Amino acid sequence: MKKLSIVKSFHWIIPFLLSIPLFLLFGFYSSKDKTENLLGISFNYDKSEVTIVVVSNGCTQKNDFTFLVNGNKLTINRKKADNCKMVPHATSFTYSLKAVGINADKKYALQNKIIANPNIAALP
Repeated sequence: MKKLSIVKSFHWIIPFLLSIPLFLLFGFYSSKDKTENLLGISFNYDKSEVTIVVVSNGCTQKNDFTFLVNGNKLTINRKKADNCKMVPHATSFTYSLKAVGINADKKYALQNKIIANPNIAALP
């Protein structure tokens, strides 16, 4: 009889133990950078610059973004969320191609989503 009551009192332990690997996989090791939804991107070959247009809630800064070049894939990530309370609006930042690791003589496939409405930037 006592064995049955011990088993009942520890019925939660197996789901708990199974959840630890999931936490380690998705919670602990996940990257803090988030792929940014872009309102636009443009390149100026003559000036060797790239300009991104992103959504700001009032606190977005130029150094909030990283450019990840992996072969022919280009991804722009946001390092820091903009948690300010202004109305979402478009803002642009310009970077030198060299500073972000883009070769002007190479083709890239942009991995970011492009949006037209700043109000939907926070939607998945």
